Amino acid sequence: DVNGISVPFDDGSFIYRVQRYYSYEFAGKTFAYQVEYEFFDADTGDEVGATTAAFYVDEIGSGTFGIGCVKDFKLDRLPVWVKNLASK
Repeated sequence: DVNGISVPFDDGSFIYRVQRYYSYEFAGKTFAYQVEYEFFDADTGDEVGATTAAFYVDEIGSGTFGIGCVKDFKLDRLPVWVKNLASK
């Protein structure tokens, strides 16, 4: 993202572009981001019709986000620190 504009990424075969993104918060603290990408043919620029998503999760509440494992494009569990906040 450059000044609010999604910049495509070219891996040689496909161009990936951010289609949309979401942030997940609890008690004013962000614990995950979901980024959805769409694919384009790198040679022609034509839309391929495929998408993928990645989740970036703050597992320990430090503000550092790593790629989280997901199933069926869903965040299937909350980090322990979020559960602890919810129980207070």
